[in-house]
Amino acid sequence: MRAGRILAKHKMAKHYDLTVDQGLISWSRRTDRIEAEAATDGIYVVRTSLPPHAANGISAGQTVGVYKSLAEVEADFRSWKATDLLLRPIYHWTEPRVRAHILLCLLAGYLTWLQRRALAPITFTDTDRTRPYDRADPVATATPSPAARAKAVTKQTPDQQPVYSYQSLLAHLATLTRNTCTSPAPPTKPSSTSSPNLPPPNDTPSNSSASNTPHYDCCRQKPTRPAPPTRP
Repeated sequence: MRAGRILAKHKMAKHYDLTVDQGLISWSRRTDRIEAEAATDGIYVVRTSLPPHAANGISAGQTVGVYKSLAEVEADFRSWKATDLLLRPIYHWTEPRVRAHILLCLLAGYLTWLQRRALAPITFTDTDRTRPYDRADPVATATPSPAARAKAVTKQTPDQQPVYSYQSLLAHLATLTRNTCTSPAPPTKPSSTSSPNLPPPNDTPSNSSASNTPHYDCCRQKPTRPAPPTRP
């Protein structure tokens, strides 16, 4: 029984005939099943619900290409969770909150996709890459375009600008600021009516009002001390 559990654990029981008797264990290989599985080893089948001969039907190569393009969707989810947005797991139980959370994730993912697309010319992103469903052989290994190879070798764009990875470019942009400098407006001379409690600039304070308390000169806008009183 232990040998049967080991074979079932490694999914090899279908390839062997096992006989267990009193004091005897015998086994033999099922050659026909082994050869049948080896003939399809490494092969997978992609099935679509579209009819093969309908007007909106697609070919076998396009079907495989669309299936392989799921890697882009997986890359978007990886961008949301770990690479760009770092969205932590948030658990909701009510339907409005679940809908709101999904809407925010989709909006954030769409903005990230737009930003990656806008910054693609100055990053190592292959802007001339052929889609899997547009290739002549969708199963063949994807190869980078000549433009992507040139950027990878020279580390520069065609106009001699440096090329960044997306993450390093974001780190570089985070250090830049935009400052707007404007010249201050010239100071305006206040009118006498605006400060009725202040004496005119040329007035001399009387002996009764002379003190050590400074007051503001309306013309110079700085504190001045009154002249000391004269002795009689």
